[in-house]
Amino acid sequence: MVAGTLVAVYGSWAVGVMMAALVAVSLVCTYLLPETTGTAFGSLI
Repeated sequence: MVAGTLVAVYGSWAVGVMMAALVAVSLVCTYLLPETTGTAFGSLI
């Protein structure tokens, strides 16, 4: 839905920018997750 609007208004390059932004947000979120190595599964819930 968003991609169709972006293509109609700005062209196909805008979809690439949107996808790059989503990747950047995903990488930051993954980086900020706590390390769980050596942690019991029950203590995570």
